Amino acid sequence: MNQHLVGDADGDRDVDITDFNFLAANFDSLGAAAPHGWTEGNFDGDNDIDITDFNELAINFFPLSDGSIAVPEPAG
Repeated sequence: MNQHLVGDADGDRDVDITDFNFLAANFDSLGAAAPHGWTEGNFDGDNDIDITDFNELAINFFPLSDGSIAVPEPAG
């Protein structure tokens, strides 16, 4: 099973500035352009990219991560 860290928009197993940039590029604070057809930045799954998604990213944000501490490899 492939674990996915909330806030990891690019799938590289860490939450860093690249993931923030995905969110920032698609940010729609009022949800005026929703529903969105993309998932990069839509961390809560509600089809808009707003402050809730920013908060989801912020919880796991670690700008100096090399991916080694974010999500452990599945055992077996």
